[in-house]
Amino acid sequence: MGSGSALKISVTDILNTSFSVYLSKMKFSFIVFLAMNSINTILTSFITSFLQRFNPPYSPESNSFPWLVDYVVSAIPAFSIFFLTTWVLTNLGLSLIVKWASDIFEGKEVDIKSGLSLIFRLLKDIISVSFLTGALIMLGLILLVLPGVILAIIFSLSIPALIIERLKVFGSLKRSKDLTDGTWWKISLLLLAILILFAAAYFFAELASSFFRQKFAGAIITIVAVSLIEPVYPISITYLYYVLRGQKPAYRLVEARAKYVQPTRKLEVKFCYSCGQVLPYDAIYCPNCGARVAAISDNLYDT
Repeated sequence: MGSGSALKISVTDILNTSFSVYLSKMKFSFIVFLAMNSINTILTSFITSFLQRFNPPYSPESNSFPWLVDYVVSAIPAFSIFFLTTWVLTNLGLSLIVKWASDIFEGKEVDIKSGLSLIFRLLKDIISVSFLTGALIMLGLILLVLPGVILAIIFSLSIPALIIERLKVFGSLKRSKDLTDGTWWKISLLLLAILILFAAAYFFAELASSFFRQKFAGAIITIVAVSLIEPVYPISITYLYYVLRGQKPAYRLVEARAKYVQPTRKLEVKFCYSCGQVLPYDAIYCPNCGARVAAISDNLYDT
C-alpha cells in the first residue's frame, strides 16, 4: 500500500520512545485525559437523566412507529449537544498533548500556558480538520470498510502537522498525506497496536469494575484506566510525524504560516542514564539530577 521509496520506520521503536516520554513526564498528560474523560462521563449522566426511557409500546393495538419518531425527535437536541461537547473536549485534550510532546521532542522547555493558548487559537482549524477527516473516514467505512481504514492512515498526522507547522486545514491534510505516503503498512501496524492497548485497558477496567456493586466505583475505574493509556496515541503520532519529517525533504505549502529551514532536523530523543529524565538535545548535565551526560547535538542534524 502507498507509493514511494521504503522508509526506515520501526513500530517498536516508536512505541518504546512514546512510552518512555510518557512515563518520564506522566503527570500532565494523565491529568489532561483524566479531566476530559471525567467531564465527558458527567455530561453523559446529566444528558441521559433528561431523556425519556426507551420503552416503546408493544401491545398489538398500539402503533410504535409514531412513538419512535417522537422519541428520536426529542433525543436529537440532547445527543447533538453531547456529541459536540465531547468532540471539542476530545480534540482539545489530544491537541494539547501533541503540543506538549512536540516541545519535549524538540528539546524545548514545556510551557503549558503558552501551549494551551496556541491550541485555543488553532481550535477552529483543529475542529475543522477533525470534522473533515472523521466524515471521510466514516464514509469510507460505510462504503467498503477498507477505504475508511486507508483514509484513517493517510490523515493520521494532520493534527500534528497543523499544530507544529501552523498549517491551514487543507495544508495539514496534504502534509499528512505526503508524510504517510509509502508507509501505510507500518502506520497501520502502529494504529492497530494502539487500538489493542485501548481494548486491553477497557477490558481490564470492566473486569475490575465487576468486583464492585456500585456503578459509580466502576465508572471511576474505567475513567482512570482509559486515561492512563489514552496519551500514548497523541504522543506516538507526534513522534511518528518527526520521524517521517526527518526522512523526507522539506517543502513549502502555500497555506503554511512558517517556512521550513534546511537541513531538516532528525529526531533522536535522549534520556538521563541516572534518573530517566528527558534531556535537551544539547544537554551536558541532567537538569533533574545533575549527572553528567554525553552531548548529543552532533546526532540531530544531517549535514
